[in-house]
Amino acid sequence: DSLTANWLKIGTTGLAECIRTVVERSGWKQKHRKLPEGRGVGIACSTYMCGAGVPIYWNKLPHSGVQLLLDRSGQVTVYCGATEIGQGSDDVLATMVAEVLGIDTGLVRCVTGDTGITPVDLGSYSSRVTIMMGNAAIQAAERVRDAIAEACAESLEITPDRVVMAQGRVFAAEDPGRGMNFVEAVALAEQRHGTLSAVGSYAPPKPPGRYKGSGVGPSPAYSFSACVVEVEVDPKTGWIDVPKIWIAHDIGRTLNPVLARRSEEHTSELQSRLHLECRLLLEKKK
Repeated sequence: DSLTANWLKIGTTGLAECIRTVVERSGWKQKHRKLPEGRGVGIACSTYMCGAGVPIYWNKLPHSGVQLLLDRSGQVTVYCGATEIGQGSDDVLATMVAEVLGIDTGLVRCVTGDTGITPVDLGSYSSRVTIMMGNAAIQAAERVRDAIAEACAESLEITPDRVVMAQGRVFAAEDPGRGMNFVEAVALAEQRHGTLSAVGSYAPPKPPGRYKGSGVGPSPAYSFSACVVEVEVDPKTGWIDVPKIWIAHDIGRTLNPVLARRSEEHTSELQSRLHLECRLLLEKKK
């Protein structure tokens, strides 16, 4: 919760934990300046913004909006202007709504990228969609959740704050067996409130910069990384070999753990392939 010299506000940071992790895993203290000639270890750190905190054009309007519509079959239709270009934003949208409502993503239908029928989203750029669209989706889903909880609380004879929505059911926190499935809960809420719909929007906090040009690079949140690389250099040929890399990322809360693990496995596979190709290239030169 502090400002950098160029007026970027850092809310949270896991950089220290990243550094400690790669130092421990790599055996840095046992290797640094203690390896044979031609071998060594180096460390580097980096940071990356999680979504540009300023719009393409300056204004005070929301950066992203989401609208939810529920029908009595239990289907949740989500409207958003965010464009799916292969980065997985539709999956993020469905997952966040499903998480709040305690249902499977199969019940969530996304309608995105059509500016004629969806709320505005400023675009798929600057790694901004998850944080902007995601916060708007959470707000809309929470409003629908509260409407359902209010209707079901009366039926369950409890207060709305004691209503739990999870695993496709709506039930009492004190007695999980006392409740109903999501479809029944939606029907009950529709009887009480009428058609179930809600909107949500998000705009990041105002950048703290006080001078012209300070708007370059602000973000509501930043991710951090630390990396240790072990390197071997052949003094005769100058050939560089990288036998091992250790890297730790502060990515906050993982929205898609499976994808994160697959990315990690893919990185390890690429490292192994690169190592093999370097070896083959070296043998070919010999």
